[in-house]
Amino acid sequence: MTQNRELAAASVLHVIDGGLQESTVRPLPRRRVALVLHPERLKRQLIGEAISDQFEVLEATTAADGLELVPTGNLDLVIADASFCGKPLLDVVARAGLSGRCVFLSSPSSVNRLIDGFSRGHAFGVVYDTENQQDLQQQIAKIVHPRAATRHAASNVILEAEIDGRVLACPVVDISNYGCAIWMQARPAQEPLFPGTFLSKLSLTQDGVTLLEGTSGVIRHLEVAHRSADRIAFRAGVEFISTETGADHPAEESIIHDPVIIAASLKAALRAQSAGVYLNTPGFEQERIHADQGTVEFDASLLRLSIDRIPNWEPGDVCRGVFELGGTQHVFWSSILAATVEDGATILNVTMPKTLMARRCRNTQRFKPPRDQPVSMSLTCPFQPDELKTSAIDITASGVAFRIDGSKQLLPIGSLIPEVTLTFPHGARFTGKARVRSLHPTEAEGASSLKCGIELINLHPVERAELADYVVRCVRPEVSSGLDSNFEEIWSFLNSSGFLYPEKLKHLNEDEIRKSMGELLARPNDVSKTWICKVQDRIVAHISAIRLFDSTWGVQHLAAAPHRDGVSRARLLNMALTEYCEQHPEIQWVRICYRPTNQWPARVFGTYAQKMVDRELSELQTLSYLVASTREAPEPPAREITVRPFEPEDLTAIEAYFVSKRRSIQLRSTDISHEGILLDQVNRAYQRFGLFRKREVLVAERRGDLVGFALAEISSPGLNFSELTNSASIHLLEEDPRVLGSLTGAARALYRDAGRDECIVLADEELVPSLLDYGFSKQKEYCCWTWHRSLWRRFYEHSVRAFG
Repeated sequence: MTQNRELAAASVLHVIDGGLQESTVRPLPRRRVALVLHPERLKRQLIGEAISDQFEVLEATTAADGLELVPTGNLDLVIADASFCGKPLLDVVARAGLSGRCVFLSSPSSVNRLIDGFSRGHAFGVVYDTENQQDLQQQIAKIVHPRAATRHAASNVILEAEIDGRVLACPVVDISNYGCAIWMQARPAQEPLFPGTFLSKLSLTQDGVTLLEGTSGVIRHLEVAHRSADRIAFRAGVEFISTETGADHPAEESIIHDPVIIAASLKAALRAQSAGVYLNTPGFEQERIHADQGTVEFDASLLRLSIDRIPNWEPGDVCRGVFELGGTQHVFWSSILAATVEDGATILNVTMPKTLMARRCRNTQRFKPPRDQPVSMSLTCPFQPDELKTSAIDITASGVAFRIDGSKQLLPIGSLIPEVTLTFPHGARFTGKARVRSLHPTEAEGASSLKCGIELINLHPVERAELADYVVRCVRPEVSSGLDSNFEEIWSFLNSSGFLYPEKLKHLNEDEIRKSMGELLARPNDVSKTWICKVQDRIVAHISAIRLFDSTWGVQHLAAAPHRDGVSRARLLNMALTEYCEQHPEIQWVRICYRPTNQWPARVFGTYAQKMVDRELSELQTLSYLVASTREAPEPPAREITVRPFEPEDLTAIEAYFVSKRRSIQLRSTDISHEGILLDQVNRAYQRFGLFRKREVLVAERRGDLVGFALAEISSPGLNFSELTNSASIHLLEEDPRVLGSLTGAARALYRDAGRDECIVLADEELVPSLLDYGFSKQKEYCCWTWHRSLWRRFYEHSVRAFG
């Protein structure tokens, strides 16, 4: 007791802003206190004896008594019978900050109460109710005192962090994949850092080199290591905490209640191509079971899962399931019914979950390299001298996941990896820097097997585009990058396949197209992408995409040679391009323009687009393609209407026009903003490859009032064979054909000055009669579909169904 008083009166010596200063923080309690909440006296006594060596025990027999004791702030642990697991107690526990130190005793009769608690997002531990005191004590200890499996000695490593704006610097004793131990010194009259103290902006350095950053920590344990007349040395245990949810966007959570959607999601997770479902009992995350196959018996409300081994679980235990679909993690809670062996396979029967918690963890879908074509990795660990060699479990252009042996390799969250090299099966190599973003137990047996996720950092957009190319080629070896071909080969295929028909060729300048395509096919870039299929070194299918706006790409030039497998090849390229775009979180929108009389895109794109009813995510327009000569631009039809270049103050009226027309997608996807309306940033990206893409904005005024405007795009010839990237759109704020005439006349003069023989206008059908009066001729129609990246996975699955 004397030592506890001295410890409570001690304080840690910090290094604050370069000097030694004292801090005043909450005193360490003399003895931890646990509340045991159970209606049976003998059970309360059994639990109390199991933890009495570590806790002072308080007892309560009713929920009302527990609700009075928990909010006092004097508790360090709550152990309760599962019958008390309800919203009132869980809410009070959460507000008291005891969610991670609340344990319920499970029994078959109370399983549903635990499931309901988990499904509402509450965190707590679960132990199986037993009369065996030693077993009960061990179960509680594993939840209350989790510890990393292996610690490594640290030499000259310093932990730096902030506590309420002050800097803490302490030497590191040892480090594990989940935390570290540090030395702190204090005078007897000072107070220590209390367990639970939050450390922000945590970093580890060694001889001035940063080894770990971008994480936070919590002091979990504190003990006196040495005492002298004027100093007390403390050893503190620090747990690393990731404070970021992803490189792209914060995680978004939602709860799914629809039983049909729940069953469909589980079926998708248990398909042969998926990663399956991982199961564990809450509080024992490292004891995970993998179910790679299974059946969903909807009417019986039953899941029959084929698992890799028989777990050490009991009927009635609560289990937590996790699976991932399309970059979204799904979590559910269920109860174990039975584990059996049928025809040599281990089958685990669990109840159908009532809810799914969907957590969007990242903005890109990870891809799994085929087993026969692995992506090998080598990386340098900041804490260990030996190079680590392994293979990627899954990969994107933003990051990679791989397995490590936690008892040997040391890669805690936040570790900075100075060099990681990826070697792809087709021979390509990629080298960059990375940061550890996640660390979790894997499905492999043994607590030392961990799945480590790293984020590739400081990548140039061109490097990321190159890496995305490698990833898709690894996942889909049937397709090739356009970088493996040249203009003459692709041009010859587009002619022989019938994509370039005689009438279309009349309007194309092959030399100009050769210049533009040649630049984009010469080396990796972040403004275009071409995918091809080859058979015996001959191109049999082609698709490409180009960057239209800052966050919008256009898919175009899909062609396949006549063949019974032509549809399958086109589908492969369509999938490859979708997967490529998914590698780039900055690509938020995709635009596809196709002729409504073209049966293939009308079937694939049109049928899906027509099902999309959310006007904020998908927009399908039918636009007329009209052409007029620029050599004889007519005089404006109305003298009182003047046309001038865009000024920044005009943007408010232009934005209001799109809002009034309910064209919010066009507003967001075509860079109608102060920074983007002239496409300056997009143009800089094209200029790196000797090309350009700009937009001029013409404004029509009558007596100082804005009455219409034109958006005229001017790009390097040949980016699109129909020159949709060199077209204008006319927008009228007043239904006056004279405004239309003034704007089209100015647009024709603009394109003439840019060296173009024709002015192309894409217009709604209502403007066509007036445009014909002003010298334009209608040549064709286009369906233009713009859709958000959140729909890509669903479109991917739609394509699979469409082609069987």
